[in-house]
Amino acid sequence: MKQTFAASAVAALVYATPEGAAAHRPMKMAGDPKFINFAAKNNKHYTTPEEVHKRESIFNGVNEKIHEWNVKSKASGKKDAATFGHNVFSDYTQEELEQVKGFKEEDSSKRKSFPKENNGNGKANGRGLVATATTIDHAASGKMHAVKNQGQCGSCWAFAANTALEGAIAIKNNTAPVRLSEQQLVDCTLTGNSYN
Repeated sequence: MKQTFAASAVAALVYATPEGAAAHRPMKMAGDPKFINFAAKNNKHYTTPEEVHKRESIFNGVNEKIHEWNVKSKASGKKDAATFGHNVFSDYTQEELEQVKGFKEEDSSKRKSFPKENNGNGKANGRGLVATATTIDHAASGKMHAVKNQGQCGSCWAFAANTALEGAIAIKNNTAPVRLSEQQLVDCTLTGNSYN
């Protein structure tokens, strides 16, 4: 009920008020319920009809990719095949995604890759021993939290470190995972603070 109301509110109450235009002219949202629900769920605020259409177009492209990936993943026949879905970045351009990531690789030729492994058909792949690795799903066993939304804080390292630690504590103690503070890690690594 709450999400339906939010989606209706987004569809009906988005306004554009450019200079010289009639105040509070309703902006027509596109009719795609998936996009409207995405915008409502992620608290998106688009200011012009052009932006709405741009963001919907990007979203639709991402939606097609997600569908392709899920079909391919399901066709693999693996019981633990990946399932892909939307997140808050599904209406971002490639340039906006690069800004959020923040990392700029200076020289890709220096990048280290996985060790080569012959996959049996005479061709070597770069995935090392991934194909023969044992699959363990700590999320399914209740030892990991769902993926956290770090937003745009740029501290993915803190989320990765805490997720590993939360899971390790849960596995060691055979309990549900605890919640640890990413913010505390970030605060303790600031240059010039009293802890350095």
